[in-house]
Amino acid sequence: MAMGIPQLPILLSALVLVSVFQAPVFAAKKSYIVYLGSHAHGEELKTEVFDRVAQSHHEFLGSFLGSHEKAKEAIFYSYTRHINGFAAILEEEDATEIEKDPRVISVFPNQGRNLHTTHSWDFMLLEKNGAKLGENVIIGNLDTGVWPESQSFSDHGYGPPPLKWKGFCENDTASGVPCNGKLIGARYFNKGFAAYSGIEKLNASYELARDLEGHGTHTLSTAGGNFVYGANVFGVANGTARGGSPRARVASYKVCWTPVNNSGECYDADILAAFDAAIHDGVDVLSVSLGGFPGDYFKDGLSIGSFHAVKQGIAVVCSAGNSGPIAGSVTNVSPWILTVGASTLDREFEAFVKLQTGVHGTRLKGTSLSKPLPEDKFYPLITGAQAKAANASVNDSMLCKPGTLDPEKGTGKIMVCLRGDTARVDKGRQSLKAGAVGMILCNDKLSGNEIIADPHLLPASQLTYKDGLQVYAYINSTANPVGFITAPTAKLNTKPAPFMAAFSSRGPNLVTPEILKPDITAPGVNIIAAFSEAVSPTDLDFDNRRVPFNTESGTSMSCPHVAGVTGLLRALHPDWSVSAIRSAIMTTARTRDNTNKAMLDGSNFLEATPFDHGSGHMRPNRAMDPGLVYDLSTDDYFDFLCALGYNQSLMQSFSKDPYECPKSISLLDFNYPSITVPYLRGSATVARRVKNVGSPGTYVARVIEPPGISVSVEPRTLTFDQVGEEKSFKVTLKVKYARHAMEYVFGGLRWSDGRHYPIAALCSPLSSLPRNARFSTFACSHRHSRRLAGASRASKTTWKHSMFIGTRPALKEGTLSVDGKDVLTDVPENVVVTPLTNSSAFVGATSNVEGSRRVFTLGVIQGIRLLCLFRFKMWWMIPRVGVSGSDIPIETQMLLLEVREESISSDEPSYILFLPVLDGKFRSSLQGNLADELELCIESGDPAIVTSQSRKAVFVNYGENPFKLMKESMKFLEKEMGTFAVRERKQMPAILDWFGWCTWDAFYQEVNPKGIRQGLKSLSDGGTPAKFIIIDDGWQDTSNEFQKEGEPFVEGSQFGGRLVSIKENQKFQRTENGSLSEAPTDLKEFVSDIKGTYGLKYVYVWHALMGYWGGLLPGAEAMKKYNPVLKYPIQSPGNLANMRDLSLDAMENYGVGVIDPATISQFYDDLHSYLVSQGVDGVKVDVQNILETIATDLGGRVSLSRQFQEALEKSIAANFQDNSIICCMGHGTDSIYHCQRSAITRASDDYYPKNPATQTLHIAAVAYNSIFLGEVVVPDWDMFYSLHDTAELHAVARAVGGCPVYVSDKPGNHDFEILKKLVLPDGSVLRAKYPGRPSRDCLFIDPVMDGKSLLKIWNMNNCTGVLGIFNCQGAGSWPCTDKKVIEDAAPEISASVSPSDVEYLEEVTGDSWTRDCAIFSFKTGSIRRLSVEESMNVTLKVLECDILTISPIKVHNQKVQFAPIGLIDMYNSGGAIRAVDIRSKSSASGIHIKGRGPGTFGAYSSTRPRSCAVNSEEREFEFREDKLLKIRIPARTSSWDIVISY
Repeated sequence: MAMGIPQLPILLSALVLVSVFQAPVFAAKKSYIVYLGSHAHGEELKTEVFDRVAQSHHEFLGSFLGSHEKAKEAIFYSYTRHINGFAAILEEEDATEIEKDPRVISVFPNQGRNLHTTHSWDFMLLEKNGAKLGENVIIGNLDTGVWPESQSFSDHGYGPPPLKWKGFCENDTASGVPCNGKLIGARYFNKGFAAYSGIEKLNASYELARDLEGHGTHTLSTAGGNFVYGANVFGVANGTARGGSPRARVASYKVCWTPVNNSGECYDADILAAFDAAIHDGVDVLSVSLGGFPGDYFKDGLSIGSFHAVKQGIAVVCSAGNSGPIAGSVTNVSPWILTVGASTLDREFEAFVKLQTGVHGTRLKGTSLSKPLPEDKFYPLITGAQAKAANASVNDSMLCKPGTLDPEKGTGKIMVCLRGDTARVDKGRQSLKAGAVGMILCNDKLSGNEIIADPHLLPASQLTYKDGLQVYAYINSTANPVGFITAPTAKLNTKPAPFMAAFSSRGPNLVTPEILKPDITAPGVNIIAAFSEAVSPTDLDFDNRRVPFNTESGTSMSCPHVAGVTGLLRALHPDWSVSAIRSAIMTTARTRDNTNKAMLDGSNFLEATPFDHGSGHMRPNRAMDPGLVYDLSTDDYFDFLCALGYNQSLMQSFSKDPYECPKSISLLDFNYPSITVPYLRGSATVARRVKNVGSPGTYVARVIEPPGISVSVEPRTLTFDQVGEEKSFKVTLKVKYARHAMEYVFGGLRWSDGRHYPIAALCSPLSSLPRNARFSTFACSHRHSRRLAGASRASKTTWKHSMFIGTRPALKEGTLSVDGKDVLTDVPENVVVTPLTNSSAFVGATSNVEGSRRVFTLGVIQGIRLLCLFRFKMWWMIPRVGVSGSDIPIETQMLLLEVREESISSDEPSYILFLPVLDGKFRSSLQGNLADELELCIESGDPAIVTSQSRKAVFVNYGENPFKLMKESMKFLEKEMGTFAVRERKQMPAILDWFGWCTWDAFYQEVNPKGIRQGLKSLSDGGTPAKFIIIDDGWQDTSNEFQKEGEPFVEGSQFGGRLVSIKENQKFQRTENGSLSEAPTDLKEFVSDIKGTYGLKYVYVWHALMGYWGGLLPGAEAMKKYNPVLKYPIQSPGNLANMRDLSLDAMENYGVGVIDPATISQFYDDLHSYLVSQGVDGVKVDVQNILETIATDLGGRVSLSRQFQEALEKSIAANFQDNSIICCMGHGTDSIYHCQRSAITRASDDYYPKNPATQTLHIAAVAYNSIFLGEVVVPDWDMFYSLHDTAELHAVARAVGGCPVYVSDKPGNHDFEILKKLVLPDGSVLRAKYPGRPSRDCLFIDPVMDGKSLLKIWNMNNCTGVLGIFNCQGAGSWPCTDKKVIEDAAPEISASVSPSDVEYLEEVTGDSWTRDCAIFSFKTGSIRRLSVEESMNVTLKVLECDILTISPIKVHNQKVQFAPIGLIDMYNSGGAIRAVDIRSKSSASGIHIKGRGPGTFGAYSSTRPRSCAVNSEEREFEFREDKLLKIRIPARTSSWDIVISY
């Protein structure tokens, strides 16, 4: 989607919005694409030929569905011209069967893709009359349609279309699009969109080729729009608009639509139909500014369509995506596509922010296209957080989210909003609604220096991250801050330019790393082009403005720039191939900006690399005369596919001529205009060939060697005697020294004929190369070191990626190899491997026997360190380590292997990950046996649901960093499965940042209002007030026929209780006779009272997934509408093989009143809406895995889990404000892989305060489980007692856990000395950034039972790392093992600790890092300086712990070395620090540290400071010999700004 207006597609007029769709159909089916390859039509393409093809598709599908009529009804597209295949509505089982047919290349879901959304041509120095201006070249555009009335598409001065043109305009309605001599085609494709959305008949607004959103008009006019004089946006940047090929003919293919029913925008079925039509129509160039997640080339509609287009000589240009600056985020990576990143222009729309500081004030340069302020005067400034509405969170109001700003606070002021989460223009809208006269939009850290000019509804300016910090600092330090925003003006020749847009997606290419992507970059920020006048420039429903031109940003905008230049080259060189055109564009690009320095990365202003910009920034004039090109034929692409493992029969389906895969071929020799060696061991030789497209001459090779790599070229000279002559050469790369053997490094190869700059070309910047110089970027990598890149980041010469890039997972001769390593041997013949990316695959198995539970042998695994996470009870996981298959327990849900390379001396291992997933209606798990075989178990949970195979049961991936491997794997599965979302994309409940109290271990089921009040009061009186409460089991209205008054209590009978109504019981509701006089009137009165009396922010209550442990009482009057039926749970043999559970045994005995799945949505909505009416803010939902035991006759465990989870999350979203749910007892993957919105999950079995043997197990289990769970949710470490023998062990674990912090103390039983190290006086906690997980050297050891190892748990804060160290030995034994605790374990155990134990520390190191860290021990109060490569010993007794703050030491003012620690009397000291800013002036310099909370601030300082001030007040300080600086922050200080001067 375009970055300029992020909320595309645009809302339509009121007429369009009314009754868009009729009732959904196909509810149980999905739309799929069946791809069959190419057609073998002759030259004459006639209607009868197309009809025969469609008929053959009906017959083919009819053979699976049972009749020709059913097939005809199911198929909604037949691709009959160039692409052979069809799109149809199918059952999942039918799609699976069809894919087995040998005639079928692939079957894949009709997936949704998203849009990737002028002086730019002058900036690129494009000649105004060069290359025939693209005369009569036909440029097609797949997008949102076209606004034909735009002057950019006027046909004044044009004749009829070229004779080859076969296209037309769909103009059969009043809102249709008429053709003219310029706009010669306009069609729309919507059947795939309708099929996915489940819509039988579309509204008329979805049956036209007209652009109702603006995106398609903008991109098409950028590629091929006319010269239009006087173009501007709201009077700013007045000038001439033009496309790259202004005399080209243009055609629009509308494939993107306004989403409904949570659909996407642009669907593969429609994209393929548009490609098929465009190829037939006769386009020369296709511009495609949309994309999705990269994957298999022939399960991607855009990749397939572009392949067929390129085969027919049509150039396809695609956007790289807007997911930057995340590494590996680039999309549209097929080698036949020209993939375009986005960079800036030397034009800025300046709107300065003035702050009234000092004598002269502060002037900060921002950008905008808004109107000016009403008066030329200073206005009061207020941040979104300061303007917070009563019910809003600070974080949401800081981001100016809808409904979070209070008009009483904001009226008449300039609102300061933080970028992120919501659209930039919507923040202005919310500010306007809150009465603001203007808005300052400050970038978040990720957005860095990228600022975008938006047509805001009110006067506004967007600032960089650094300048935004100044604004916040000024407001927070000034009693009456005021400011002013100047009117926007356009300024040219700004420097530096270009630099890479932060949003531009980055390499490396995760599908085929040997192909560098993106290929090129072009202007994509603040691009002015034609726009649709059916929609406002902001896409806001009450914005009535209409503009003929608008500014937008995104790779959507850079893509048509390159498409336009491609049109120029097609007109100038009609004999060039598509590959020659691409080569000319890539090899003439520049990598330097207009200051003659290397291009920068806009996210951090460090030097950009080819993973950011590809070959560089496009230079159209140079591309017209490249001298040499790297050409490719169709057979070259076939060879490429053969090298990837696609078989020869597939190749033959594309080709009219005979073709055989070469016997020996290397991806490295694919003749691409860049050279990428992704896995260099020792040396590699790469072959290339170049074609002369210029005058005869001799070219000499000039090499820019990557650091640490020697490069030789043979031959070094190439002589060409004629045009079209081709010559080959080889490039050999060798590792010179080990320092760079773990890094990506970059260099270049230039071919120059020497006519202009015979010597300077060897070391010159690309911008000064001779006209005919050739440049091929190449990147080399070895395994990256786990040690930090450190100061090397300043030069940005390396890139480190967690994935190995080498041999993909493969099954050959009974051995499964991953990354070239034999992982499984003796693999049976029925095991199947489906490659996905270059590092990943699905593994499954087939048989001839059907069953609802099948166990398959996958192979033997021996002699390799492994870590398993398995369910020891049905509800919970624990870890297990081992070295062979026999060590892998039943019900393993994650298996991680450590692999060491025998032939490499490095001690750095690699990691292979096995994740059993959900495949259709079957859930998978792993297990081992005594023969060391790894087994796969699949089960449906319903005897009626059977299968004989599961081809996608286990996801396998490998990488060098286990944590990044897990993260990237879960992100891939998120896209592949579509059933869950990863943690970082979820809304986080606000309770995470506050201290809480849970009633369970305080009262168990005897919880009551009086006790709750006593507990809240005692916590508040002690100085650690609870800000949220979880009222656990015991508040609901239940009945238990198995517990009768006067009869002895039977253990387990408590789980036989059933819910009678959704309301509270009599303890929380005063009865009419007043028998419970202490009870409140009702729950609402009680919740209101405790919130008002004790300052509670959030009240949560507990309930089970099925209402209560025993479900609903079938006979209860209030429950009848939910149709509960008594069912008796049946456990899987896998669960029974491990450890039985009392609660489940009881439910098997007493039964569960199961809610009818058809009424589950109503039940949750009734319950939650009632709770909201009572003032309740959220729920803890327990007993979630119960569904897998009651799924018989209800669709099976996977489907039932999906249905209940979707209903639950939908109700949470509809009723509660803050994604307010804690999930519990849901460690089965049925639940985990259906977790779309839920953001917190209990991460281990209960905290049992009365059982001393489980305390250490609890801490270790959560830490290891978080490796897996932490990518989907925030792991909840559960409650604990603060007054307990192991209280500090648990408190430190929560401090490092990045989790909610809450206790379950009995009223009055508290250890405030411990609590005050966790909780600030205002009730907030210093939460770390990520889920706390074991350090790498702890992954494959047993810190509970091996008698010798300490457990280390790492995390990060804003400015520091944190490491918890625990002695968990000798206190308890893991369940499900014959091993016993080592009772005579050493009284003290030591472990080596290093700064490198903290993953992601590079996030806070920065450019001025010394590569040393300050290590502060909370336990000893001491500080120590260590190099990142050094380590120190920590010694702990049993049940002892320590927590270390690890802060990178940085150089300040060239002499002072400094590292902040934080509040050293808090466990997570560094959590108190929000930001550190080092400032230098001519007369004085200072270090500014912002943070929160009273106490003692500590820091490492190499020199004694001159003075220290807290909130502008100078304070005394202590400076110790060990360089620890201590400053006392007064009590009642909520936030502080410390200035340390030297």
